[in-house]
Amino acid sequence: MITIWMFMLSVGVSLGQYFGHGGESLTDQQNQRIALPFPNIARAQNEFVRNLHIGNTLPVQQVFPVQPRLQPLLINQFNLPQNFEIQPQVFQSPQVAFPQFLPQPPLVQSSPPLPAQSPLNLCGHSSALVHATYKSRGYHFSWCRTQATFSWDQGNSYCSGLGRDFRLVSIESKDIDDFITDIIDRHPVKFFWTGGNKRGYGVWRWLSGSLVTYNKWSHTGGKGQPQPDNREGNEDCLAVMKNFYNDGIKWHDIACYHDKPVICETSVLPSPYSNF
Repeated sequence: MITIWMFMLSVGVSLGQYFGHGGESLTDQQNQRIALPFPNIARAQNEFVRNLHIGNTLPVQQVFPVQPRLQPLLINQFNLPQNFEIQPQVFQSPQVAFPQFLPQPPLVQSSPPLPAQSPLNLCGHSSALVHATYKSRGYHFSWCRTQATFSWDQGNSYCSGLGRDFRLVSIESKDIDDFITDIIDRHPVKFFWTGGNKRGYGVWRWLSGSLVTYNKWSHTGGKGQPQPDNREGNEDCLAVMKNFYNDGIKWHDIACYHDKPVICETSVLPSPYSNF
């Protein structure tokens, strides 16, 4: 009996220890203590396994999203040729189309013709004594002072009456002739007396007594003959005529009684030019 009681006591102690340790045997507890020296790690693993069964009931922890890395595009992805080169783009300002400029035709207005103008003259003031100078000589034009005309003798008296050694003009060289021609061309006169006259046996001289060596006699006259032609038989005075016979400004022998304006000259120049 004692033997049976001892056996039963031993079995009861073993069962009490088993159920007191959550159903684990003593041997299991000993092995657990030996195989799991880090009980916290095992507990964490067991909790992770339990959490897997819980599902979505646990709170989700906030995490930062990871940005995907961009991959560079390759030219061949667009099926471009291997030798294709990308040309740089150059900005160009837009071209604005303007209408073509067409000049307007000038406006034509009818206007009355301008009045004929007389040539430029050198008269100046009517009281002037000297109207022009050339080579240290002064010249006076009677038509600038008066509308009167003179015979050759009267013209000579008119010039001497001006004083300062005035007398009828002498044309003794081409340069003086050109100067006088220009004067006549610029003034509205048809003719004038010079200081040339015929003396003795048909010799032409100037008032100074010098021979008329230079001349510009016309090729025609009242009879259509070269000058001097002595057409009236007493044409003893020398006049310059302005295209009177469509011959230009040329010399003619004229009867001395005809009335004409005169050109007077002097070598004594007033300084400054004085008035009457």
